[in-house]
Amino acid sequence: MNMNQYILISKNPENWTDIFHSKLIFSTLTDAHLLQIVFMQKIKNFTHRTSKVYIILDELELDDFNLHNKLYSIAKYTEDIYGIKIIEMDSENKMDILTTDIVNEIAQLNNHIKATC
Repeated sequence: MNMNQYILISKNPENWTDIFHSKLIFSTLTDAHLLQIVFMQKIKNFTHRTSKVYIILDELELDDFNLHNKLYSIAKYTEDIYGIKIIEMDSENKMDILTTDIVNEIAQLNNHIKATC
């Protein structure tokens, strides 16, 4: 299964359980999390899979996390290399980001998680 992955980082995860599976919601983004995502994407790139990982920050910015400079730069500036896209979502752009297509992709991912648990 080659689909895009979506991860939500939110201070209020209970607000998102109707859209995101609980396994896709985190309260913080650490160097360890980001490093695992980078390695996963490198493996996918090596096997010619082209899916992306979207990290959606709910009312947060990448600068809010204490990330190592190199990992910060990878997350911020190398979407085309690693397939990791950071989306900073706030109350003004929430509806623009959570389009029907994205919500449908997240629903498919949720179903896949439920089927494998």
